[in-house]
Amino acid sequence: MALRWLAVADISDPHPKVANTRVVIPSNSIQFCFNAQHDCRACGCDASGVTRQMQERQESDTMIHSIVHKDDTRFIINTHGFHNAGLLHKFLPVALTKPRPLFPDRRKRHDELSAILSVTQKAKRAATQEKAAATREKTKAARAGVAAVETQPTGGHWRRAWRGPTKACPP
Repeated sequence: MALRWLAVADISDPHPKVANTRVVIPSNSIQFCFNAQHDCRACGCDASGVTRQMQERQESDTMIHSIVHKDDTRFIINTHGFHNAGLLHKFLPVALTKPRPLFPDRRKRHDELSAILSVTQKAKRAATQEKAAATREKTKAARAGVAAVETQPTGGHWRRAWRGPTKACPP
């Protein structure tokens, strides 16, 4: 089996490179599969390419936008693949798999977001209450107008105009 050789870089390396070599190994030496995606964000790739769309394995006349990869040596390992997470963590350095906080001071970030959300939430609640009051008034006015014409004889049956589907009532 021919594979592309990927070297795992240390987390402190901002620009790790992958050796662009292929290796041939026996298929029974493969211990597990994993998913590696191109690191478009770090490489600055953009959707500036245009290619023909494939339809039933043939190129069509339809043109679609595509990603143009600027550097083909930087990849990200998908460590959230649950089917092999244990094996992947076993072979990767601990520094690459240990959880890292998204924000250095979690409590401070929580308090900042809480302050923003309390202001916006009050505004949303007030808008919702105004809308509900307007809907109640509209419904009340509609029912008052329909109450005057609630029962009208049509074709020998009585109908209630505001209740939805027609129901026949005994005369």
